[in-house]
Amino acid sequence: MARLTWNGSLDAQQQADIAFASLKDRTPAKKRRQRSPEQNRLRRKRRAKERKDWCIGMPYRLYMQSDWWKARRKRAISLSGYKCHKCGAREYLRVHHLTYDNVGAEKDEDLQVLCKDCHDAIHAGRRRA
Repeated sequence: MARLTWNGSLDAQQQADIAFASLKDRTPAKKRRQRSPEQNRLRRKRRAKERKDWCIGMPYRLYMQSDWWKARRKRAISLSGYKCHKCGAREYLRVHHLTYDNVGAEKDEDLQVLCKDCHDAIHAGRRRA
């Protein structure tokens, strides 16, 4: 498979959506075969690397608008039980990166769901430090 990279064109969002769609499984449903747990683990690992390679050089704000991030954000919020990790609020939820090392291939433990106030407080504290 060819390596996907962002080239900075004006229609970057469209390009990102097309490139990411190409990462989806291209095998028709009727031809799918049963994979072993080890094969599934290796496949997930390969796809995470492909997503990470795809994000290299992409502006962070553009990544935050991608379909991949929107789906990842929904998953993180769902796993948190639709509440803030710090105070338990259920409104104005945001997903905070604990580390930016895996942008594009975030693990569940790399993300933290916070309400707007807690998220702003974390970033305000970082600016002061």
